[in-house]
Amino acid sequence: MPPLLKAKNIFLRTSGNPRREILRDINLAVEEGVMVLLRGPSGSGKTKLLQALSGRLMPSSGKVLFCGEDIYGLKGHSLRDFRARCGFAFEKDTFINSLSVSGNLSEIIRALGIPSKVAFDRIMHVLKLCSLINSRDILPENLSSGEKKLFKLALALVKEPEVFLLDFNLCMDSLSLEIARILKSISSRGGAIMVTAADYGRGSLPCDICLDIQNGEIR
Repeated sequence: MPPLLKAKNIFLRTSGNPRREILRDINLAVEEGVMVLLRGPSGSGKTKLLQALSGRLMPSSGKVLFCGEDIYGLKGHSLRDFRARCGFAFEKDTFINSLSVSGNLSEIIRALGIPSKVAFDRIMHVLKLCSLINSRDILPENLSSGEKKLFKLALALVKEPEVFLLDFNLCMDSLSLEIARILKSISSRGGAIMVTAADYGRGSLPCDICLDIQNGEIR
């Protein structure tokens, strides 16, 4: 059985002159039931790699395969299926500022066509899991920085995807440890997870595989 998501000989180059390589011959897999920590310093290529894996940034060469299919060749139903089965969270805010925390989650559920009874239970479960139950009626702009990160996690989780790609730059603080524990519990139930982390030295976060990236290369 192939991995859910696989990078095969990925290169990403700038279009300037001289051209610069941002990602160099990346090969990796994100498998069912496995949490991968992608660790590296600022500018190492973590975010660009997750953007490439999520279909947001087409590599200069190489392939990103989802269930064996090149995601950059997907169209129509196949592309919608990929987006539904993958949960993404990036540094840039993607929520609707005019809706509350629970309202944003409801919009995602509505777009997926999930029945209202199931939707309510799923939203409440995710809010509790992410410690946001008391913030469910707050507008996103009024959340603390830590709550915003948990909110981004909730937006990815509420879809109940098979693959999670999270650009969170986790470090050794209490919030990062909480997020890592949540993600590890999800991977233990079959989720395939890749989350970015800072180059934090000898400290450790719960994960199954730790990949170090520097200067666009997996070391």
